Amino acid sequence: MSRTSGVVDWLSACPFLDKIEAIDVNQLSPELAALGVYKQPTRTVTELIDGSAIIDEVYYLLFRQPAQLAQERLSSEEYLEKVEGWIEDQNWVENFPQIRATVHDVEVVNTFYMMDRDDDEAVYQLSIAITYERKPK
Repeated sequence: MSRTSGVVDWLSACPFLDKIEAIDVNQLSPELAALGVYKQPTRTVTELIDGSAIIDEVYYLLFRQPAQLAQERLSSEEYLEKVEGWIEDQNWVENFPQIRATVHDVEVVNTFYMMDRDDDEAVYQLSIAITYERKPK
């Protein structure tokens, strides 16, 4: 299982994502209430004396939401605040993605924002960082 698969499985447990049929990877479905997970192409690695490393990876979460009416945009904002809160709560209780490494932290590094909009819908982006430890073999 890839780290991205672990992130998708972990996000699937979020009760606020119950209207999303499937979380896609590196793609955002054209349907409303869609979610796509994209891994950022860079990561930060801190090598430790014992040969292990602390690694930070960032994942973009793209949400397609209704946006024609002001009330729809406000509802999307409220919805995404709940998703952010769930992610922060999971960090607090140390419920981390299972990624074949010891995860130390999951945090929202960029709060959601509307990155694209047409007449009927908008795409919002939220970024999370996962800090984990890689041990030497």
